[in-house]
Amino acid sequence: MYTNDSFLIIVSAGNFGRKCSLPQCADHQYEYDVRSSLASPASAKNGLTVGASQSNGLGLDKGMKGKEYLAYFSSRGPAADGRIKPEIVAPGYWILSASAKTDVVGECGGEVWMKGTSMVTVTAGFHTFYGVSDNSQPY
Repeated sequence: MYTNDSFLIIVSAGNFGRKCSLPQCADHQYEYDVRSSLASPASAKNGLTVGASQSNGLGLDKGMKGKEYLAYFSSRGPAADGRIKPEIVAPGYWILSASAKTDVVGECGGEVWMKGTSMVTVTAGFHTFYGVSDNSQPY
C-alpha cells in the first residue's frame, strides 16, 4: 500500500460484537453490542473494514429489525485511537456460500447458509471493485 495508492485492503470487522474476548472487553464479555470490539486487522488505519447488518425480507430471524441495524455478532468501533470503524456494513445473515464435500478431500460441491462478517466482506469487495448504480440494490 505504501508504494501503490490504488491498492485497497478490505477486511471483515470480526464477530466479537456479542462475546468479546479482547482485553478491552473484560468487564462485559457476554453482552450484546459490545463497543470497541475490533481486533487486528479490522482496526487497520488504511484498510476498509466491513461489518454485518441484520438481513432483509425472508432473511429476518425472530427479533430482527432489518438491514438498517447492525448484527449482534458484528464487531464495532470505535478503534482504539477513536476512528470510526467499520466504514461500511451489508447484510450478514443467511448468506448462501459454497461448502466442502466432507467425504472427498479437496472437493467442493455443496451449499450452506452462513452468517458472519467474512460472508459480508466478499460482497463488499465485489461492489467496491465493480461499483453499484443508484438504481440497483447491492444485495
